[in-house]
Amino acid sequence: QRKVYLDDATGLPNKNKCEELLSEEEPDADTGVCSFDLNNLKKINDNMGHTYGDDLISGFARILKETFEKEAVVGRMGGDEFIVIVRSDDGRIDYETFRKKLQHVIDEYNHKESRFKYSVACGYADSTEAGDNNGNVDARQIYSMADDRMYVHKRKIKEKMKQEKSHNE
Repeated sequence: QRKVYLDDATGLPNKNKCEELLSEEEPDADTGVCSFDLNNLKKINDNMGHTYGDDLISGFARILKETFEKEAVVGRMGGDEFIVIVRSDDGRIDYETFRKKLQHVIDEYNHKESRFKYSVACGYADSTEAGDNNGNVDARQIYSMADDRMYVHKRKIKEKMKQEKSHNE
């Protein structure tokens, strides 16, 4: 059962477990989902080797656990993609506070890390944005919205890096 639900590299719940948690969600529960994708994993794997890429992945898992574990379920969806499932009893999910806390932890890790820098694209959505006309919430739909937003953020990061590179040339 451990192999079915846990990611060996990070010790986090894996995609199977996260999808199960999303499908078990109560229709009226206040749920938020954050989708994360590490930046530069391919570059690190190609230039430094897969051991460094594995270190990036396991380090980011520690960052997410340190940032969110008390408030949420942290999981690895595969590759360099992670998920955080947040449940709120009072209907309030403060993403800005979570984002600031995550950036603070990333900054602390980057200060200590000399081999590479942690950088991540993220997107989030919650139950107030999803659901049908009867008020039924589909947690997978929330994840899909968060994931779409994460990819929008990732494109913006790449565009910014491209502009900075051309400006420096």
